[in-house]
Amino acid sequence: MDVHVATLRNSLPQTDATLIYDRVIRLPPARFSNRRLYLPSVIFAVKRLGVQNFGGGREYRYRARVSGIGDVEFQTSDQLSPTEPRKFIFVHPWIRDLYDPLDGFNWGSTDSGDEDESDPETDAGSAPSSPLAAIPAATMDDYTRALRMISRLQQPFHVLVLQKQSSGEFKRVAAEHEIVVPGINRKINFAKDIRSAVVEIL
Repeated sequence: MDVHVATLRNSLPQTDATLIYDRVIRLPPARFSNRRLYLPSVIFAVKRLGVQNFGGGREYRYRARVSGIGDVEFQTSDQLSPTEPRKFIFVHPWIRDLYDPLDGFNWGSTDSGDEDESDPETDAGSAPSSPLAAIPAATMDDYTRALRMISRLQQPFHVLVLQKQSSGEFKRVAAEHEIVVPGINRKINFAKDIRSAVVEIL
């Protein structure tokens, strides 16, 4: 990750890097309530959706033009409407277990003196392996933390496909197969192409 962070530091303005970081770190933890999942997520809008051809059996192969990512192909037996792409979003769940332990921050927590909820099994054996990794969490500035987060998002990661319902909540679709995207574009517009929010899922 060190090489990626160094490259980003030379090419990405600090204001752009901290924009999405500031939004993500304020996300609350995931929770269940009233038979709904409230999932903190990094959100990518679907700009266009097309049916490529039939996959195996009764599955369809779709190609989505996803904001901040590009074209993503996936297969599902769900019949999705290509004429209503804005009803769909791709989300990358951002939960506590996905935080970078070297950042010294539990995603979704605050600095208000909450109890330490770190996972001892996750923390065990995670000795620093590089000069950047050896930086104490207390001395790592927010810009560096933001660059580390963006570096992770530029690597392949899993997403869920959600469809907005008439009531305003979302429902997961295309759940038969894992969907892995190649990571966010290097020339992403952080103000327009990526959002973060708690998504209400039925």
